[in-house]
Amino acid sequence: MNRKHPKRFADDEMDQDGTLEEGNPYSRPHSRGRRRTPRVPKWVYRVVVILALCVAGMLLWFNRANLTPENILEWMQVQTVGMGVGDGYPTPIVGSSVEKGNFYCRNKDLYVLSDTRLTVLNSTARELVSRQHSFGAPAMKSAGSRVMVYNIGGTGYQIEGFSDTLFSGNTEENIFTADISGNGKYALVTEDRGYCAKLTVYFPDHTEQYSYEFADYYITDISLNRDGSRAAACGISAQNGAVVSAVYFFDFNNPAAETVVTFDSTTLLDVEYCENGSVIAVGDTMLSVVSSDGEHTDYSFQGQRISAYAVDNGRVLLALMPYENSISSRLVIVGENGQETMSAELAYPVSSVSLYGDTAAALANSQIYFYTVSTGTVLGEADSGSDARAIALMDEQNAYVLGVSEIRRAAVP
Repeated sequence: MNRKHPKRFADDEMDQDGTLEEGNPYSRPHSRGRRRTPRVPKWVYRVVVILALCVAGMLLWFNRANLTPENILEWMQVQTVGMGVGDGYPTPIVGSSVEKGNFYCRNKDLYVLSDTRLTVLNSTARELVSRQHSFGAPAMKSAGSRVMVYNIGGTGYQIEGFSDTLFSGNTEENIFTADISGNGKYALVTEDRGYCAKLTVYFPDHTEQYSYEFADYYITDISLNRDGSRAAACGISAQNGAVVSAVYFFDFNNPAAETVVTFDSTTLLDVEYCENGSVIAVGDTMLSVVSSDGEHTDYSFQGQRISAYAVDNGRVLLALMPYENSISSRLVIVGENGQETMSAELAYPVSSVSLYGDTAAALANSQIYFYTVSTGTVLGEADSGSDARAIALMDEQNAYVLGVSEIRRAAVP
């Protein structure tokens, strides 16, 4: 005998069915008090994916000059070389001596150029790069994964990668200064017969892209912007028995200098291209923040003597003394607008400074003094050793110390 079962309904159907009364054994409680989790519409996911792809596309577009097969291969090599742990600090210097300007930190790695060898060390003193050179007056500039080592007053230069030497060459005339960009373009300023100096810019394949001859100023420094499309140079000359300096701006699509800004009674020593397109020029009596249209904001040292300086992300940390051989110093930070943002007094002469994030450090009296950039508050001091010659902040808490024969580390206590 076939039994007929009452028809089952979904909950919403049961709610609408008036025959499902209290006595019906197949009825279920109404779900009026139960909340359902709202579902995210599929179009929202599509929008998120499209936005992510747009951002990735923009990043690739703006970095297209750096995304060459060679650069990608170098990046992979850097990641491979950077793996591993060293024996820690202190570690001996390879060579007899290291100039202060050939000792600095980038991305927590320490770059050291001695009289015989270029060495790059990580935070554990593991050797990432070790290349010999034969230059009598070596200097270096670095960007990305490349380091340019050149011979001041000589003709030799070489471009180093983390895996090997990428190029080694010679100029026709002696080298004054040089620079290199992250995508491999590089610039050399050399002597030039009949002119004060000559600028030559090269593509990454070492073919010439641009040249310019300086008729009025002897060039002391040059700086390329991030993608190597522009450059700024500073130089000195004499007029009516007084020193005059100038800052040049170059666009490599224009055969002439785009802008030339002059400064009286100062010797410009260093020029740095900033991310915002302006340039910081540091001299012996003042510094200037100069824009490509020639506008500039000057910060005068007010007769004080500069003993050390460091440039970082558009900011400059200065160590100023009231007079030569003074026993006291004043630390000053000048922002990218050319205005003083921090000041601190020290009772000792400063021989080296470094700037990183919200920390400023000064080497004086065999001690490293750490300050907060935002307020000028003293964070503490650490022993540097009596033979310390230069410092380079690794991060906001740690500093590398260049001694006579070894490299050490010091930290904020």
